[in-house]
Order: sequence, then C-alpha cells, then structure tokens
Amino acid sequence: MSNEQLKQYKYDKVSIKKGNFNKLLKHIHKDGANYKEIDKWVDKKLFPQFEKIFLFKNPQYQKMQIETLGGKHHFFNRDIFNYLDEKIPIFSSIICLEDVEINLINSPDITFKDYKKNQIKIILKKGDCLIIDSEIYYCFPSHNNQKILKINNIFPTMAYYNKYNQSALHIKTNNKNFIDHVYSRLGICFKKKIHHRYTWFHFFHLYLLSKDLHQKCNLQDLPNEKKTGRIVSYQPYKQVLLPNVEKKAPIDQTICKDNIEVA
Repeated sequence: MSNEQLKQYKYDKVSIKKGNFNKLLKHIHKDGANYKEIDKWVDKKLFPQFEKIFLFKNPQYQKMQIETLGGKHHFFNRDIFNYLDEKIPIFSSIICLEDVEINLINSPDITFKDYKKNQIKIILKKGDCLIIDSEIYYCFPSHNNQKILKINNIFPTMAYYNKYNQSALHIKTNNKNFIDHVYSRLGICFKKKIHHRYTWFHFFHLYLLSKDLHQKCNLQDLPNEKKTGRIVSYQPYKQVLLPNVEKKAPIDQTICKDNIEVA
C-alpha cells in the first residue's frame, strides 16, 4: 500500500494459519501468559503475514494485552485519539482466542435514527485476526467473557515508527468510576436480553467518545492543550515494560515494548 492508501485503510479480517495459531495458544494459559514469547510470535508469525497481505514493511507495535470481555465491552470504544496535526496510519489488531462478534462504526457523525443501521457486524472465529484503523469505533455486542489478544499502536513501517513512537501518551484512568459502573450494570442487560431499552445510552456514549469527552465526564482527563501533538490512549490497566514482565504474567494488564509516557 502507498502512504495515502495506508491513511485511508479502515479494517480487514485475516485467518491465522492453524499451526501458527496453535503456537500462540501454547503461551496463553487460563490466568496468565508468557508475553515475551507472544512478542516473538508477533514478530515472527503475525507481522510477516501482515507484510504479505497489506504490504506493510517491517511493522512495529508499542503495546499488547489479553482482555477478558466484560460489561464495558458492549459499548463502543476506540484505541487512540489523534492530537497530531495530520492523519497517520496506525493500527490495532484483535486476535480471537474464542469465537466472538464485533461491531464497527466508521464514523460517529450519524443520527440516533441511523445508529443501528450504520454498524458493521463481523463474526470472528477462533484464530481470526481483525486489523483496524486505531481510530475506528468498535464494540462486542454479545459475548460470554471470551478472551482476546490485542496488539495496539501498530506502525506499518519503521519510518512511521521512528517518527511518531515518542508521540504516544497514555492517560491512566480508574475503572472504579461512575460511568464504568454504569457500563458494568448495563452490561448485565445484555445477558437478560433487555439492552434494546438502553440504545439511547449507547448512542450518547458514542457521541461523547467522538468528541473525546468520555473521560472528562469521569474527571480523569487532561486539558486539550496538554494533548496537542500526541497520540493519546486511555488505559485502566497496569502498564509493564516487556523486559520486566514475569515469565507467567497475569492477563488484563498492558505490556509495552516502549517506555510510553503515562499521565
């Protein structure tokens, strides 16, 4: 892909070769994972597949985590907020350790009436990998605590990585706040099949997300002037540098290849 094509790219699904996927599963256990081996797997197995399919050239990533899907995952999310003065190609990949359904929205500039119609539904099987523009909106509308492996802040070339990797800024959030409590409680509604009553709340959350106001409502954000020139992400998870991670580390924490600044 050319630089302009990379900037316009939104999403695609690929199936990881069965043998390669089985090698990944050897490093993931019920309550922990060997992230150093997963890092090697990403570089030796996953990224070469990306290079063949998407014409990436020596891609680099900044962080990864294994997530257990819960109530908050029913709501739309996006992985980065770009406060640079230009659009850059930066991607996330979602690797399904179990079958799962995901919905995407390319643009939040929609009315409440069109909210459901504009969602792109994708069924992902165990071993599938979805690569998305890190600014795209996604959610998991129906799940049963499945686990996924996320590789975030993927730069498609070494040149992009060298230019922008120091721009990343993680804003640490506390998941014991009012809005996350609401997410958790409304997540129960999906199991009881009554979530259709709260579509307005999901739409309102998407609106807040599109304006980067969702964490301001929790009083957990920085002023916009402090985010200027940065690639911002919000994370409630503990951040651990890859060289310092234990051989069998707990899941639901962020493993960083780079020492990303945390605010």
